[in-house]
Amino acid sequence: MKLSIVILILTACLPLLGQAQNNDKEALHHCLLTEQEGLSRFKNLEKRADELRGTEKLLLERRAILVNDKRAMDSNKADPEQAAKYNEAVSVFNAQSDRLNADKEKFEADSQAYQNWMNTTLKPSCSKGLIQPQ
Repeated sequence: MKLSIVILILTACLPLLGQAQNNDKEALHHCLLTEQEGLSRFKNLEKRADELRGTEKLLLERRAILVNDKRAMDSNKADPEQAAKYNEAVSVFNAQSDRLNADKEKFEADSQAYQNWMNTTLKPSCSKGLIQPQ
């Protein structure tokens, strides 16, 4: 009698076990898709960071050139045309620097949004007991 009750209970639980495994598979699939999205977002941020570093390096080099040009103009009494060209170069440099600073601020905001997304979306979707020690 007890054996038949155990068999009856096991038979009744088998569909539930299969359903639990399907739920785990769905949760794992959702987690993997979310991780892929996160990787894509991270790669985009990484690419933008590299571009910003490159632009910053170019501007630093350009600034050094402008400083040297200014020293040369100061020591040689530059003519008005040379001074006008220098002033135009400084204006272009300042505009590029302003653009870089705006791009860096946007990048920082996007980076923070990525961190928030990881904390509110990625981590919760992948921490629902998918991988539990046995």
